[in-house]
Amino acid sequence: MSGFRLGEAILGLIAVVLAAYIAWGTWTAPAIAARSVVGPGVFPALIALGLLCVGARLLYDARSHSAPAVVIPQVDWPAVLTVAGSLLVFVLLLERLGWIISAALLFVAVARAFGERAWLRDAAIGLVLASLVFLTFDAALGLSLPVGEWIEPALVFLGLLA
Repeated sequence: MSGFRLGEAILGLIAVVLAAYIAWGTWTAPAIAARSVVGPGVFPALIALGLLCVGARLLYDARSHSAPAVVIPQVDWPAVLTVAGSLLVFVLLLERLGWIISAALLFVAVARAFGERAWLRDAAIGLVLASLVFLTFDAALGLSLPVGEWIEPALVFLGLLA
């Protein structure tokens, strides 16, 4: 034990207090009837548990370890700008191209920004992941993501969309 890090201790204390507040709110909320075994209070309780664990670890580390040397990492500005630009293009194309194609293009662009050069493989992975998210939102959650105004007529023509 060679030091005490006040900033880390304060952050840990905030996390523990926030965890207690969320847990208290979860347990004192009126019960809502749910059709499944897992009720609406499970997710907030898991968040409270996670915050409690993180806060406890921060408090432990603040007391028992010396302060590390500060290392300022170099920012890869081309990658940051590529990701930011890709997000902007994603937002602009989402209604026209739909979720699946827009998300796949975003995946390819972000993968390239991080140094990946196998764009065909990235496109295939992006299409699979975007399709899984689309189907999960549509079938499991009952929420619809945009199909795309340019894609929808083709899907209706093929009989894949009503």
